[in-house]
Parts: sequence; structure tokens; C-alpha cells
Amino acid sequence: MNENPTARRAAVRVQDTGAKIRTIIDYSQEYNVTGAIPSGMARTVKPLEIPEGQPLSPEIAFALVIRDRRTKLGLNQTDLEGDGTFDHSYISLLEKAERQVCLRGILHLSSKLQMEPQDLILEVVKKLQQNQTKEE
Repeated sequence: MNENPTARRAAVRVQDTGAKIRTIIDYSQEYNVTGAIPSGMARTVKPLEIPEGQPLSPEIAFALVIRDRRTKLGLNQTDLEGDGTFDHSYISLLEKAERQVCLRGILHLSSKLQMEPQDLILEVVKKLQQNQTKEE
């Protein structure tokens, strides 16, 4: 029986999380025949809380842009990880506007999101400008 490579990668990624690894390994073994990961494993993207009546912060605009681009490309947060540079928890914090990104992060994320760094920044600026015109 062929092993589902997607489920196997998922199992390897969460190896250090203790009990969660068993669930994912069980899913990968149970669904080897179809090659599908159960839809219940994927989390839904929670809407970002944006304060009403206030302009967007650059962090929120950046979060909206990277989350939107990632979901349009069909990527998950682990797909944006780097070679030990970023992990999915950091990506999650960026997408919740709880962390700020550095220049190295912009370069890395733009590559993973299949866009030029200047286009990523331009999208953030557009988002900020759109919000300013709504406020006026």
C-alpha cells in the first residue's frame, strides 16, 4: 500500500508536538488508500479583527495581504516556512498582525508567495490607501 506523501510530511512536521503526532499518523495510515487527508484536519481561516473607525495599521495591512495571497495560492502556513528562518507559528503571528516582519522576512515571504518584494510592499501600501479613502 502506498503511503500518502502529504500526510507523511504533515506527520514529520509535527513530530515534536507529542500527542498530536499520533492523530496525524493515524490519519495518514487510515487514508492511504484514497491518498486524501480528511477535510477536518484543515483549519478554517479566522477573520482578522480590524478595529472599526480606525485606520489600518501597517501590521494589519501586511497581515491581510499575506493571508490573502497565501490562500489564493492554496498554500498553508507551513508552506511559507524557511530553512530554519521562519516556522508556521511565526507566520501565524504575522497573519494575526501580532508580529512585525523584517527585511529578510519580506524577501523570504515574497519568494514563497511567488511575487517580487516590491510588489508585496506595494500591495500593503494599496491596502493602507484603500482604508484611508474609506475613512474620509
